[in-house]
Parts: sequence; structure tokens; C-alpha cells
Amino acid sequence: MFKKKLYMFLCVFCFFCFLNLCPYAIVFVHLGPDLPSHISDAAFQARLFNLTEDIYLLANQEALNKNDKQELLKKMRNDMRIKIVSIETLKRSKEHEIFGKKSTHDVKFRKGFWKFAVERFFVLDDFMQQYKVNDVVHLESDTLLYRNLEELMPIFRLYYKGIAAVFINDVYCIPCFVYFRDKKAIKNLVKYIAERASEGKNDMIVLSGFKEKNPVELIDSLPIISRAYIKLHGLKSTKGHVTHDQEKYYKNIDVFGSIFDGCAIGQYLGGTDPRNGHSEPGFVNEKCLFNPSLLTYQWEKDEHGRNVPFMFFNGERYRINNLHIHSKDLKKFLSV
Repeated sequence: MFKKKLYMFLCVFCFFCFLNLCPYAIVFVHLGPDLPSHISDAAFQARLFNLTEDIYLLANQEALNKNDKQELLKKMRNDMRIKIVSIETLKRSKEHEIFGKKSTHDVKFRKGFWKFAVERFFVLDDFMQQYKVNDVVHLESDTLLYRNLEELMPIFRLYYKGIAAVFINDVYCIPCFVYFRDKKAIKNLVKYIAERASEGKNDMIVLSGFKEKNPVELIDSLPIISRAYIKLHGLKSTKGHVTHDQEKYYKNIDVFGSIFDGCAIGQYLGGTDPRNGHSEPGFVNEKCLFNPSLLTYQWEKDEHGRNVPFMFFNGERYRINNLHIHSKDLKKFLSV
């Protein structure tokens, strides 16, 4: 009996060791002719907490060739060890080609911003298929990461079989932090988007639509708020959004012991994109189901002396894994 129990223990132990040993990758995708300078801050922060795993930047060659970005790119390559991949070197999938032909997305606003926001998932699919990488975390260029993903990867692998994303209400996904389990997971998404490319919907609505049409095995929610908050305030945005499934907004919060920011906390702490008009800290996102002004925030040093944000509410304390710094002033929120 003892030998049998010891054998079972060793099997479980080895399984979790295997999960931790499996590599993962962090990927930034930027389409368009101009590379934003703040992307180097996002890459620096990701490397600060993830010292050994691969971090990629996928960008158009035109943006990579700009003279005013050469020093920035050199620093990313040499100091941060970021692997830079020209999007033009990736072979386009048939889904990507279909999207290119059928898309009706606005290409005038900010040099194609809305089309690029959706097309990045096709680029990511092309990359994952060609480079044969799994367990990919996609970060937006204005998102700061405050976790070593090696700590979270076993949770992702056990509880999320396809895609894990941040939803701020039932019809809006904020893809600043998205986990893709494998090449099949991203392929399922781009097939769905390609079929609906002519509708011209933005990335936030498209991802929410994909979730609505598919089971949790293909896409599921990451926790954004605590039970204590929901019990006291419920879930309702200032614009009137509500939900009939409160659980999905705190799902797996106990196993993570932390939350993910879609945009609400980052906007409250740092304001919104100045291109959208005047903004300053204290902004409350009108679409998010919880009000970030009702929470308390504190920065604490971790065991390596890095500043890490925490959220507090009614006796509950949760680490914040990422902040979507919508204002683009990422330097204010770096961990050093």
C-alpha cells in the first residue's frame, strides 16, 4: 500500500514538474508603419519578470526599418533579448488571405488601427503555425506584466484548454492579455473571424462573439474582480451593462490568487489614451461591470525588490497580474 501511494505521489509530482518545465512564449504583435516607442517599456517589463523564456515582437518590416527606431530595436534585441520577427517573413494562412479579401474594417482611422487590431490574430496564427510554439501569452504594446508566467502556466494548462481572455462585460473582450493553449486554439479563432470578416466588427466584439458561440473548452474568462465586491455591489457598468452569469468574472480567482486587468484598473490609475481627449487618473470605464474607484490599490515589493500592484476590497487582497496602461505612459508604472 505504501509503495502504491508513493508511486501515485511521484506521478503527480512529476506531472507538475513537467508542466513547469514546458516552455511558453510571450508575443507582442504590431501591424502598421510606425512602431510605438512605449512597446520597449512593455517588453522590458515582461523580461523583468520572465528572465529565460522567449519573448517575441512581430512587426511590419516598414516599421522595423524606420531610422528613429533603430536604437530602440537594438536595445530590445541586445539588452532585453527580444526576438524580432518581420511579419512579411511569415507565410499567410488561407484564413488570413480570406480576411484580407473580405474585410470591411475602417482603414482610414489612425492608419488602419481597427483593421490591424483584428488582423493581429491572423499574424499570431501564422507565427504559431510556422514557429511551432504553444502556450503563448499575447500582450498588447501598452500592457505591463507583473508576473513570472512560469507561476501561472500550470493553472492555464489545467483550467484552460483553448483560449483564456479578459472580458469586461458580456459583449466586450479586452485582448491586452490573451493565453493561447496551442496552435489549434488560435486556428479556431481565426477561422471564426475569417468567416465574419465582411461584418467589419472590432476585435473586442469579435472575441466576445467567439465566446458566445463556443463552449468554455475553446475560450474562457480570466478573473477580473472578487466575490466580495460582487456580493456588495453586484455587476453593472455605469453605461448600464449587466450580466446573467456573475461567476465568469471571478472564475478561477482562488486558484490564481490574483486578477487580470482588461482596462478598468489601468485607466483608473493612469487615465486614458490622450488621443481620445483630455484624461487623467480617476477615469471610470463606462463599459466595465465593476467600478475601480470602489477598490483600494497598493504597490508592494516582491522577493526580488520589484514593485507589484495589489487590489484590496473588504478584507480581500489580490495581486494584479497585468495593467493595461491606456494612457501609454508606461514608465510611471514600471516595477523598477
